[in-house]
Amino acid sequence: MEINPTTTGERAFATVVLLVAFIISSLFVSSMTNLMVADSSLRSSQTRLTSQMLQFMADRNISSTLVGRAKKFLDHRITSPVLLANQVTMLKALPRNMREDIYEEMYSKTLFLHKLFLDLSHISPAVLRDLSHEALAEVAEVPESCVFSTGDACTKMFFVASGKFRYLEGIRSIGLPSKRLSDGTRSLSPKASNPNPQKEQQVARQQQQEAQAQAQKRTKLWSNSRTAFGEPNVVIGKGHWLSEAVLYTTWFNVGELTAMSYSLLVTLKADDFVKVVSAYPTAHHIAAEYAVAFVEELNTMVKSNNQPNDLMLPGQIAHKWAWELASA
Repeated sequence: MEINPTTTGERAFATVVLLVAFIISSLFVSSMTNLMVADSSLRSSQTRLTSQMLQFMADRNISSTLVGRAKKFLDHRITSPVLLANQVTMLKALPRNMREDIYEEMYSKTLFLHKLFLDLSHISPAVLRDLSHEALAEVAEVPESCVFSTGDACTKMFFVASGKFRYLEGIRSIGLPSKRLSDGTRSLSPKASNPNPQKEQQVARQQQQEAQAQAQKRTKLWSNSRTAFGEPNVVIGKGHWLSEAVLYTTWFNVGELTAMSYSLLVTLKADDFVKVVSAYPTAHHIAAEYAVAFVEELNTMVKSNNQPNDLMLPGQIAHKWAWELASA
């Protein structure tokens, strides 16, 4: 039985329903079309930029092996599922204090796995907030991308937030600073107590050159090296950190870190860490004492012919020291 509107009101209602349905369907089709056009435009732009880079490398006679690596990296980068905070445009529309709350909560889940940062947050909660805003950053890595190599001058500490990495230890060809980092001013910066900064820079450059020369031979020597876990080849994931020593002394990477999957790293710049922590006397005191204990442990390892590396975790002495001071 067919039902049709008979009254004026029913006809008006049916007309309005059809009109609304037509408008909604038109908007849906229009939005889908816009998305398809935007996707096509994005792909076209990415293809153009990739072609431009390949043309540049061809003009500069870059080897085909390196060109292939670069192209593979870009392909991975385009399809990476990892979304960084600086890619979220609407975050910038939020008030500054709200953004800082978001960053603090976001980074705390990673940093609090390290006891020193957990202790510092208990002593001075503002430390983590300032670190989150001024010293911490996210870095997305794609499969087979190299984060650092043996002999690189290190400037930041790395925390693995997600994904898997392979750490392959090289041969350490540079000396480890034997001096304590903290003088009467409790400064965390090794340069602050150095009477001859130019000489230190010259020594650092010489050490880096020696390390880079050895790095070229590391492929043949890896089989004779061992990491802190007793193996030359270690797979690490969420909850691990690397190159902590750079926060307390001059440090050169002694291994190679390579991503095995789409991954997310949180980096902490050493200079910014010192700057932020130094603004809070109590936290500065705790961090300085921890730095002294950490470097003393590094030197103990060297004296016992147990060379430290980027994965080296501080022993119970350093952790206990920081905890006792925090509880005092």
